[in-house]
Amino acid sequence: MIVLAVIALIVLIVAIIIFSQQFGKNTNTLESCEGRGGKCTTIIGCSDGRVMDEIDCGPLQVCCFKIWEKEE
Repeated sequence: MIVLAVIALIVLIVAIIIFSQQFGKNTNTLESCEGRGGKCTTIIGCSDGRVMDEIDCGPLQVCCFKIWEKEE
């Protein structure tokens, strides 16, 4: 019985480690420009969109979101 409890505890610890690593990857993806639906480009390349300054895309680039108008 004790052996089964130890094995179950080891499996639980391994599962927690795997899920925590995957959660970290998903968080990084969602915090990126592409993860939020934008595209990293130069300010000139974002003439028909909205620039998000707080999302880092690297030197001389901004995160650009296309602005869609509602069809009536």
